[in-house]
Amino acid sequence: MFAFSHVRLALAVVLTSAAPMAFAAPYTASTVPDAAGRAVLSEALSNYAQGAPANMDPAPTIHKNFPQIIEQNFARLNSTTSVTLVNNLTDKELASLARNYDNAVNDLGRAPRLHAVLAYRLDAPHLARLANYFGYAPIYAAIVTVAPEKAVQFDSLANRSAQALGGTRTAQGLGQYLFFTPEEIYLDFRTMPVGSLGATGAAFETGVTLSNGVGAAFFVGWTGGSALGWVLQEYCPDTYDAIGGTVSNMLDRLKDANDDLKKGQIEKSVGDLFGFQSYVYDSLGMGGDDGVTNSWHVYNNYLLSINRSKK
Repeated sequence: MFAFSHVRLALAVVLTSAAPMAFAAPYTASTVPDAAGRAVLSEALSNYAQGAPANMDPAPTIHKNFPQIIEQNFARLNSTTSVTLVNNLTDKELASLARNYDNAVNDLGRAPRLHAVLAYRLDAPHLARLANYFGYAPIYAAIVTVAPEKAVQFDSLANRSAQALGGTRTAQGLGQYLFFTPEEIYLDFRTMPVGSLGATGAAFETGVTLSNGVGAAFFVGWTGGSALGWVLQEYCPDTYDAIGGTVSNMLDRLKDANDDLKKGQIEKSVGDLFGFQSYVYDSLGMGGDDGVTNSWHVYNNYLLSINRSKK
């Protein structure tokens, strides 16, 4: 306990968290005002691994679903919340988002819909920033189609030579998914309501997913702890330096927990070490994005019931 308290004190110095985002009621296919958003939300998936075969590595399915998940995460937002979300993404996260999105779309051989969703929701300065990662030409083409009134200002602000960061790959077989499965899951969560509050929250959800989520026993080459460690190193290096090894080892215990109370206790213990700001901590304790930390929620309810019985 002495060591953990010192770790948390060190983390308090280095951890930076985003301000709370006030999410309006999300759009649905029947309420979204734009055609691109309607097309996306009419095909909305319930989670990132929907359709994954039982008892098999879900990485190919996660990769296949990745463009749709990212599109629907933005399509559900209004303009104000979209701006807040984009402002909360670092340049590195935007580069990773664009690269992984373009790669997945190219692998699937289908047209991208994210550009049009973003062009409708964001103003010209924010679209000019995104052009550095998604490419000038794709963003400009989407603007001309869905929001032509933004085209002149966008053109005056954007780098016309900016190219999309993604591209078609030639790797074949399951091995091609090993590297980017944790990153795709992280970006899925990073653009969802709880994960968008801060990179550490999305990293935590990624680690829990690969310890305790769909097909956890079948992720080839990754454990929840190793995935969390990799994501923290990439996107939250100061947090990794403070607690990375400790939380990774603790999270790997999830795979051996056989009920929600044991899993929830571990999730809460790991969350305690992160030193999340209260609104992130409470959101994760209520189940997180897509219910990924539901065991934590179950454990919290158990503790509340014990406290009530003592009164």
